[in-house]
Amino acid sequence: MVSWKQDGFGEILAVPRESDVGRLDAEVHGGIPICWPWAVHEGPPGCRAHGIVRYKEWSVISRSDDAVVLSLDDDAATRAEWPYRFHVELTYRLTDGLEIEFKAENTDSKPFVCTELFH
Repeated sequence: MVSWKQDGFGEILAVPRESDVGRLDAEVHGGIPICWPWAVHEGPPGCRAHGIVRYKEWSVISRSDDAVVLSLDDDAATRAEWPYRFHVELTYRLTDGLEIEFKAENTDSKPFVCTELFH
């Protein structure tokens, strides 16, 4: 277990097993996981918890002194779990605090319903 606790507080960062660090298919507990296009097990039968984007490697599309913008597009692996095309962008901006902006675009010809949340 990789762990960090601050005096007087409970667990702040936890990764279940050191062998999971760096594995894209692992459920890493820590940071700000993005749950999309479903939360918990609201997706298709047998789906993974919290959607598909938290298990994928994102691309950096821009960065500045105070922000970074990441993007992710569907691929064969995501369509095997959720049969829609999409484009998502995530912006982290440091100003007086941390600002997070998430955008999801349906690039498919079929409509879909989705849930998005940070956890």
